[in-house]
Amino acid sequence: MNTLHLKYAIEVEKTGSISKAAENLYMNQPQLSKAIRELEESVGISIFKRSSKGVVPTTKGAEFIMDAKGIIAQMERLEATYNPKKSGAITLDAAVYRCEYISSAFSRFLMRMRDEKKGKITYRETNTTRAIKNVATGENNIGIIKCNADYEQYFLQMLEERELRYEVLWEYDEMVLIAADNPLAKKELITEEELEDMTELLFGDNLIYYGRSARSVKTAHENEKVRHMFIYERAGMCDALRSGENLYARITPPPYGYYNKEEFAVLPIQGESTRYHDILFYRKDYKKSASDELFIEAVKEIISEL
Repeated sequence: MNTLHLKYAIEVEKTGSISKAAENLYMNQPQLSKAIRELEESVGISIFKRSSKGVVPTTKGAEFIMDAKGIIAQMERLEATYNPKKSGAITLDAAVYRCEYISSAFSRFLMRMRDEKKGKITYRETNTTRAIKNVATGENNIGIIKCNADYEQYFLQMLEERELRYEVLWEYDEMVLIAADNPLAKKELITEEELEDMTELLFGDNLIYYGRSARSVKTAHENEKVRHMFIYERAGMCDALRSGENLYARITPPPYGYYNKEEFAVLPIQGESTRYHDILFYRKDYKKSASDELFIEAVKEIISEL
């Protein structure tokens, strides 16, 4: 059960109108109606019925809403006591994909917040599907994902179906990260043909489903000619590249100086390369905090520097 849906039901009961409640909640009427239907399905009762007076609770619905009000009141008391947002302190709760420039933006955000005495910060690096799910259900407040430009409409549809606002942060071509002692590191550009003789490192939990059937499952780097090695945390990628094996990883363009030139080389790919979009998103009924805005500002600053 989504606690946001409890608030929706309370607002409908208060106004006696789906359209008026939707207006007060800054939603459109179909979205609110869908949320109420989902809530009714999850609790197994009809909460509202239409009458000459508008939308009114059923007998069971009135009992449910009374309990819902108690739950929301308890939550608000807990937030007033423990949530730093209520006291104006720093608060950030983000789910993002593993990426050099985003982690740099997070570090910049922390530096700007270093004088804050109170607050709570959650910064979760995860895969695309989980980031969307976490933000949609309220587990995290904002998210950033990476998507292949060719499949952007699939991702945008996924966000819209979950009633999430979004904006495309930027568009870019991936680059290649290899060990500095690799002979190819001395080149200015690297070709796809040269990569065919190497093993590509991929984050194993970042494989992306681009379709709704097994036949349409693809990964962002699907290439039958390329050998793959799957890892599950950021340090593992760097450790593997340092091993001296013939390994590489495709990465988002990193901030200048992010990788030590004595250890790693970052190279553009020659010829046609795949375009990617990074997308920021959050719930339509969520009002971004001052801390959210400062983090997003840091992300956009890093992008402009790139």
